[in-house]
Amino acid sequence: MFADIAGSTALYDTLGDLAAKKKIDICLNLMIRITEEYQGIVIKTIGDEVMCRYPSADFAVQAACAMHNIIDSHHELKIAAIAIRIGLHSGNIIQDKGDIFGDTVNVAARISSFAKARQILTTNIVVEELNGSLKMMARVYDVAPIKGKKTELSIWEIIWENEEDATYIARATPSEPEHPLKLQLTFDQQKFLVPFSSVPFSLGRSQEADIPINTQFVSRIHAFIEFSRGKYILVDKSSNGTYILFNETQQTIFLHREAMPLTGEGIISLGQTINLGKSNLVNFLLKT
Repeated sequence: MFADIAGSTALYDTLGDLAAKKKIDICLNLMIRITEEYQGIVIKTIGDEVMCRYPSADFAVQAACAMHNIIDSHHELKIAAIAIRIGLHSGNIIQDKGDIFGDTVNVAARISSFAKARQILTTNIVVEELNGSLKMMARVYDVAPIKGKKTELSIWEIIWENEEDATYIARATPSEPEHPLKLQLTFDQQKFLVPFSSVPFSLGRSQEADIPINTQFVSRIHAFIEFSRGKYILVDKSSNGTYILFNETQQTIFLHREAMPLTGEGIISLGQTINLGKSNLVNFLLKT
């Protein structure tokens, strides 16, 4: 695991050297404490970053969530708007004189570099090792090239905040049915049935997406659909956003890094406003 303080350079500019260092030291000490509480070992600190390892993926993800929570709840750090970002990977390592090396370490560092403030990013290897409710916290986030790898690597996000804190656009939704409706997607004359699964159904430019849509305005993993509490939720993760047209009301909703339930039937357009003459549209239909 690599966990570092997001925007620490700007912190020095804003607060001054002494005040910024004090807050960074508080943050580092909290991360070290959490690492030890979850049976981890701190390998080293590098400036504003902690490098550590854990005996299992479960302990690593639990520790990552705990780090975010303790920093969020720390009054002094909250006032200074300090946040961290975390990258995780799992695999074999080389140990030498108290340090660790190897491909696993390099990939973890690279994953950490993709993360934004308040994010936990990881790989499908880690997600596969997770148990129970922890695995349900993982969502497909993106795919990215990794130096030395022939193929792009799937990146997953661990959603550590409470579900009720997530951003949803307000919209009336029907009460949860006793038998959930099925969601059918149609793209390029092909039909796809989104499963009742904790694993998100992804749409994007990547060939690894469940529905690959290779157009210029679509991100590699642009959006995904997850089944939660009897509803299908579309979550946008893209740069250009997602447009949803609901046939019943003829209302178009624009999502950007937001989520909302799909109801009835309609059209999804990734990255562009909905134009019925375009071939990049995904039709959706909820049916019994």
